[in-house]
Amino acid sequence: MRRDALSLDDLPNTSDCSNVDLDTQTQRRLSAEAVRAALKYLTEEQQQVIVLRFIEGYNTDEVARFMDKDNGAIRALQHRALVSLQRYFQRVEP
Repeated sequence: MRRDALSLDDLPNTSDCSNVDLDTQTQRRLSAEAVRAALKYLTEEQQQVIVLRFIEGYNTDEVARFMDKDNGAIRALQHRALVSLQRYFQRVEP
């Protein structure tokens, strides 16, 4: 089963948190915006792996089925994506 590519707009909106104080909401929103910005620097497949694994919570086997790839390819995509995200955040954060 192949799953359609995910849009960055599909990431959860943190402004819907009614039981959280304004400071916490602001921090979450800034964090979500930073992640959205960082994800744009990844390839489409890397974005999809990161969203499926860490935002939607699927395991490697499930992601491999969705993307019609083997587990090794998913782990490699995930690793490269995380390395790229780490480099991105090292450049943009003091």
